[in-house]
Amino acid sequence: MAINPVRDNPDPEVVVVQLSPHLAAVVERLCERWGLTLSGEEPKGEWNTILAVSRRGVPCVLKIAGPEHNAIDEAIALEAWNGNGAARLLEADRDHGALLLERLDPDRTLRTTELATAAT
Repeated sequence: MAINPVRDNPDPEVVVVQLSPHLAAVVERLCERWGLTLSGEEPKGEWNTILAVSRRGVPCVLKIAGPEHNAIDEAIALEAWNGNGAARLLEADRDHGALLLERLDPDRTLRTTELATAAT
């Protein structure tokens, strides 16, 4: 994984993501600790940084709270809901305001998927 590498990426196996130096260091630590692989998609979010990642081949989302966002309250709520009506919280790092969430699939809805299948 490379975060903030040189502009031209000669190695197609290296995922290139441009982040601030502080945020890049946080992402690298979280990827190591939680066994994450960056997807290579551009980060999303205006107030938070949202990165598409995977863990053991399973698509996930790494959300790192911006300076004015309270990730602790969000983590508590998501943990209580346990995937019922919201994305499931997989991991939380309260010190960095980071949440690892299941990645929701916009193509798989309850209108197109049987309930028993969607619940798994």
